[in-house]
Amino acid sequence: MTDEVVNPSDPIRRIITAGTPVVYVETWEEERLQRMLSEASQSLFGDDRPVWEWSAAMGFSNGPGKDLKLHDPVAALSFLIYEESEAICLMKDLPVHFDNNLALVRAVRDLYDAFSDRRGSVVMSHPWNVLPAQLSK
Repeated sequence: MTDEVVNPSDPIRRIITAGTPVVYVETWEEERLQRMLSEASQSLFGDDRPVWEWSAAMGFSNGPGKDLKLHDPVAALSFLIYEESEAICLMKDLPVHFDNNLALVRAVRDLYDAFSDRRGSVVMSHPWNVLPAQLSK
């Protein structure tokens, strides 16, 4: 028996530092997830760059997209694709917008390809699993 203490952010940090471009986290605990992503960002980049956060209500609350008022999820993902910055971005409640939105599904697939070639991840969070079959990979 060991007395090893497990840090709850370890699984998320491992997934992100392994280079997973898009991650879905089913959680009600957004603040806790934000802290975990900050720790993952510190591990991945070795500095204190912020985790970019987006919601449909507020757009980007920090990072380069902060002043762009990108409330539309497809526009926000397109911005991330073309920004080419290395960062971790938390997309709050993005999955609720998937219903009958083929452009958004396509944007996530394009985002996956874009982030496969750079350090960083886009983390989608929502309290329920509402991932369409086209994105189940």
